[in-house]
Amino acid sequence: MKKNFFPMLALVLMVSCKDYSTILVEKNGANITIVNAEIDSAQVIRWKVGSLFKYTVSKGVLVKLELPQLRAEDIQTLMDNYEIDSWIVRVSKDFSGRRHVLGEIFMPLQSSALSRMSSNSAAFFAVYYSAAAPSPRFENFQCPAFNHRKLIGDVDIEDNGIGWQTLAVGHNEQGSRESQLQQFSLDPITLNGGSSLFGTYIVELATFSHRTRTQKSSYIEYPQKVVVSEENEVTVGGCENSDIPAKQPDKLDMKSFKFKKSASDN
Repeated sequence: MKKNFFPMLALVLMVSCKDYSTILVEKNGANITIVNAEIDSAQVIRWKVGSLFKYTVSKGVLVKLELPQLRAEDIQTLMDNYEIDSWIVRVSKDFSGRRHVLGEIFMPLQSSALSRMSSNSAAFFAVYYSAAAPSPRFENFQCPAFNHRKLIGDVDIEDNGIGWQTLAVGHNEQGSRESQLQQFSLDPITLNGGSSLFGTYIVELATFSHRTRTQKSSYIEYPQKVVVSEENEVTVGGCENSDIPAKQPDKLDMKSFKFKKSASDN
């Protein structure tokens, strides 16, 4: 028993030292004070293409996002009092002072994989070039579509210069969300960043009721931003004047098959 004491103690200390975001319930709503939620990492996704797949371009950028952690009783309070059951994340691209929304993604506060109620902690999304974003079929081209030849040289996570603001819920709902929202999954959500990924990427957080399809708060920004500061054109051998391959039909053309006659047919 003594052999197992210290590993068990370390596990207990790790769990007990976990920093949770907290909620303060007031007369007309609640305020969520967020801690330890950040943009954790951003890395370039390499893409081997061209003759013998010996050339490298960039497919996009993969971002790991840490979401706020809430205690089980706080999740229950949000669900019971305000019908809040999810986070909603908005990703925007800022280029030359113009901000363009790339997509909005939601993740349930409660993890269905666990018997106890707990908030999910990490989520991934990827911003792809338009040459790879439409479908997995585009990702598998030997010669990228749209004459894509971009190679990202540098991607960084920078401080926004602002800390987390308090997230107010229950004070003013943002109304019904009829637009298509994607749900975070084990596979990273893919967002189309266009023909150039050069620029700054802003991530914002709000609360959401998936059951009623209602946004339950305004957005507040993550204190960090992702910056793609270097993007170059490279040569891809074997892909000169390449076109998008025709899509193969999904259904079999039965008329193209010839069946042998069985003995009983004679």
